[in-house]
Amino acid sequence: MFNLRTTLIEQGRTREEILFLESVIADWLYVLSDKGSGIGDLAGRLYFLGRIPDRGEALRLLAPKLTEVDRKEKGWQRSFPVIGVVGRIASGKGAIGEIIAKYYDSFHYPFSDRLREVAIAQGNFPPWERSELRDVDRAIKPTYGPETFVKWTLAMIERRALALHMPQIASVDGFRSVEETQWFLSQPHTVLIAVTAADKVRFQRTLGRRREGEDPLTFEGFMGNDKIERQWIDPILKLANFTLDNSGSLEELEEKVLRIIRRLI
Repeated sequence: MFNLRTTLIEQGRTREEILFLESVIADWLYVLSDKGSGIGDLAGRLYFLGRIPDRGEALRLLAPKLTEVDRKEKGWQRSFPVIGVVGRIASGKGAIGEIIAKYYDSFHYPFSDRLREVAIAQGNFPPWERSELRDVDRAIKPTYGPETFVKWTLAMIERRALALHMPQIASVDGFRSVEETQWFLSQPHTVLIAVTAADKVRFQRTLGRRREGEDPLTFEGFMGNDKIERQWIDPILKLANFTLDNSGSLEELEEKVLRIIRRLI
């Protein structure tokens, strides 16, 4: 995990991505240090092995976990809403996160970032095919549960809120099963927005963003991927509290999103 952290830093990955991995490291350190009581000895071992530049680094990594445990023991609960966004390929899930961030103090985390991080940890580096990310999803969930990536992401959001500051709102996207979506909606202060758009509009958007490996250059290839993912996306769309059509302009989507957010905050 320390090697992966070094790799992410060297690659110039976002602070959010590094923070997520550090939250996993913190959980590990918390267990190995006997809930923090033996952090001094553990820090010495990590320093001796060359995993950290100095003993203080172990304390810095563990600090958010200790803060989280302390506040939860005192009855802390997340009070800000988390909006889940579901939609087919290039329907505008990320755009909704960007709109929320434009007008509100918010965090946005796609579950697919967790898939990519697991792929890197397994030694598979970009560009990825969509089929490769689906394989990661299928490999992880049977062992850790269908809600694994949702749990990881919510934990990441809450840890960031505890360690940095409380946002007004947070948003997530990338739901891949009814089970994980139902688990998400069973958590306090959660809402699900479905976003839809015409097939050809969505295809044109993939050409604009062009994620190498993930986005085919032909409409037929795009619809082939879409057909596979619709098998789990379409049932999730039916669970949404709100549904938005995003076949029009960004300004039109913005107006629709803000109308919903104002009802939640």
